[in-house]
Amino acid sequence: MTESEFKKHLDAAEKSPKQIAAAVSGLPDKTLRYKPAPDKWCILEILAHLADIEILYAHRIRQMLADKKPVIAPIDQDDWARNLGYMSESAPELVALYGLNRHHTLAIAAAHQARGSGKNGVPS
Repeated sequence: MTESEFKKHLDAAEKSPKQIAAAVSGLPDKTLRYKPAPDKWCILEILAHLADIEILYAHRIRQMLADKKPVIAPIDQDDWARNLGYMSESAPELVALYGLNRHHTLAIAAAHQARGSGKNGVPS
């Protein structure tokens, strides 16, 4: 990936939390909890997933950048949604957590890209 392409991806990733925040700001609780089908996630669950997955990505990126032989473990996102209380979360807090973690992880990725080690991870 060229530096220009990398910067383009970083810029898009940096904008995502603000776009998500704008999209859900002011939505009533009923809308946040509406499920289009029993097996589909509502907006609140999606926000919780974004917040959790950003933490997971942050960990994985650190593994890939720092560990000699990183192993990336899979997750079951539906188990996370069921077992981590996604429906009891606060939408504004989830949006803030997602944005803060995304910002910090992108700063680490950008700094590492500038150093150019070319490391990657191995799925388990």
